[in-house]
Amino acid sequence: MTKYFSAAATAFYDDSVAGLLPPDAVAVSDADWSALLTAQSAGQIIAADAAGHPVATPPPPPALADVRTTSLAAIDVAAETARRKHITPGAGQAMSYRGKAAEATNCLTTYTAAAPPPIGAYPLLDSEVGITPNADGTATTDAYQIAVIVDAARRAWVTAEAAINKVRAQAKADVKAAATVAAIDAILAAVVWP
Repeated sequence: MTKYFSAAATAFYDDSVAGLLPPDAVAVSDADWSALLTAQSAGQIIAADAAGHPVATPPPPPALADVRTTSLAAIDVAAETARRKHITPGAGQAMSYRGKAAEATNCLTTYTAAAPPPIGAYPLLDSEVGITPNADGTATTDAYQIAVIVDAARRAWVTAEAAINKVRAQAKADVKAAATVAAIDAILAAVVWP
């Protein structure tokens, strides 16, 4: 079966469509057809040369706007990955963190280590008493001790998130201002996440 290529249609045909071949169709050997398909599967595109014969060529570079959009999304994904070094992902876990932080703040401003809250006053903090150890490794015995631990973790998270957000915001600003794809590539390559 003879194969043909039409430059106008940028398409292959075979002789089973005799009489329906475009007027610019040129015959293509089996070896050339196979080589073109192999090149196409490797990422090249099939185009026509000046004589209308099929040739494999590298694809055109992506448009700056497309690279910018993809890069901005990639920065957000990378920032989230950096955050996961510090927190457990998930909407429910985020709600738990917020709830414990609110309880800890209230507990630390209302009670003292010498006069801790009664059991049941802070259910999320209470849920970790005796399970989460104090910083020195000793067992926790009340919600106030858990509040101290939660508050320290919250403060550490705020510091980490501030550093991550600074890198994220700067990288996104730089990508938005970049004038070339190469500049965007350089920006992404230079990003160092805390």
